[in-house]
This record gives sequence, C-alpha cells and structure tokens, in this order.
Amino acid sequence: MTKFTDNRIPQTPCPKCGAKLDASGSFETAERPTAGDVSLCAYCGVVLIFADDLTQRPATLAEIEDIEKNSPEFTRVQVMLALDRQRRKAARN
Repeated sequence: MTKFTDNRIPQTPCPKCGAKLDASGSFETAERPTAGDVSLCAYCGVVLIFADDLTQRPATLAEIEDIEKNSPEFTRVQVMLALDRQRRKAARN
C-alpha cells in the first residue's frame, strides 16, 4: 500500500484563488519539495512551481507544456482534482 506523506511548507496564497497553501503531499516520496518541483492548488487546480524558499508561484505556459509532454500522470492528477471539486460543489447544492 502506498503511504501519503504530508509536509508543512511556508504559507503562500494561491495566485489564482487566494487559498492559503501551507502543506504539500506526495504518494511518491517522503521528502520535502525542492525548488523547481511542480504542485497543484488543491482548491482550484492551478499549476504551481516551488521557489527556492518553498513558496509557490504560478507555472509559466512553457513549464505547463513541458509538464504535460513529459508527465502524463500529472495531467491525470489534474483531472482527478477537478472531478473532486465538481463533486464537492454538487454535494453542497
């Protein structure tokens, strides 16, 4: 069974939705993220990149295109998050 690891990071507001981002998680590694690692906002799904101080910034279009080209599993995670957001929204209505 794969274990999920949750790491605390410096709080950063999401540049798209403003949610307070203060944790990162992974099913692949227990290590903290490093500069250049890719992340998603769990609230709105925007693609983010970790900076040297572990705050997060929006990914550039070129970075997103590179991620989609080289990491098909990342796109699958984006779809899963979008479905989860839609289900939670439907449950509230």
